[in-house]
Parts: sequence; structure tokens; C-alpha cells
Amino acid sequence: LTSLNVKNNNIVITADPAFSLIPSDNSNVFTQENIPEGEKYFAVSLREWKGHEKNFIPATAKLCDYVNKKYGYTPIIIPMHKKLDMAVCKKLKSQISCKSYLVEGTYEANDIINLIENCEFSMGMRLHALIYSLSVGTPVLGLSYDPKVDSVLDSFKIDSKCKVTDIDEATAMK
Repeated sequence: LTSLNVKNNNIVITADPAFSLIPSDNSNVFTQENIPEGEKYFAVSLREWKGHEKNFIPATAKLCDYVNKKYGYTPIIIPMHKKLDMAVCKKLKSQISCKSYLVEGTYEANDIINLIENCEFSMGMRLHALIYSLSVGTPVLGLSYDPKVDSVLDSFKIDSKCKVTDIDEATAMK
């Protein structure tokens, strides 16, 4: 704002309000999505990124299969913006070989936070999925497509990130 010569003493820099949300106590996402409770999961949140789907969707699918095989964690794919993300999330699910779940219902943010809190870790592009993870202490792997994602991860000193433009099958396994 300073570089735009905006002068207003009422401007305050603050954190994203998503950091103040808390998980619901009795989330029914697992039940409604037919996801068995008591297993180990990891959350995946992608968005469309024009020009890069050719590489990053197959690479992310291979990474999901690798995590499942090596650690026994099952991916739960969460489209944070249903209208914008569902197609890319369905495409990802179709390319994952292991058992996986796609959240198809519409839920309150607190319910999604509860779901993420019950995962071993989360990886994703969607800023609010990463914020939800950070707010409940779920480890994250950021798939960076925008400086805002880098900025949030950097502010938490999170080094586990990869630029979407760099993702291919070889880098997904590193």
C-alpha cells in the first residue's frame, strides 16, 4: 500500500481469520463420505493450474501411491472450492492406484479442519487447506503456485514445499 501512496492511519495488517477457526467436536465428514475412522490418512488439496496439469497431476498421484505404499496412509482428496477444484480432484483420484477418498459433500470450515486434524499430514496448493493444517498442528507439504502460499509457509518456517512448476514424476519422489 505504501508503494501505491495509500495514506490511511486506519490500515492494520492482520492474520487471515482462518487461523482463528477451530475444528468441530463432532464432525460427520468421515461418516457422510464413507471414510472408515481409525485408519491413517493424509489430506490432499489441489486446484486447477493452467498449463501444468500434464505434469503435476500424474506426479501428485504417484506421490500419493508412494506415501500409501511406504507408510500405509490413505489419501483423502479435499476440493476446497467445489466448483473450481472438483474436476482436478476427480482427475487426481482417477490417477491414484491405491485406495483413496474424494470429499464430495459440502461442509462447514470447522468440519474440514476436523478432517485435516485427523490426518497424519496434508499436502496441497490451497492456502486455506494449509492454514487449517497449520492451525491444528498437522504437518504440511506445500505445493506452491503463488507467493501467498510461500509467504504463509515461510512465516511458519516450513521448508517442506515444492513449486507446482517444478513438479514432475522425478521431483515428486524426492
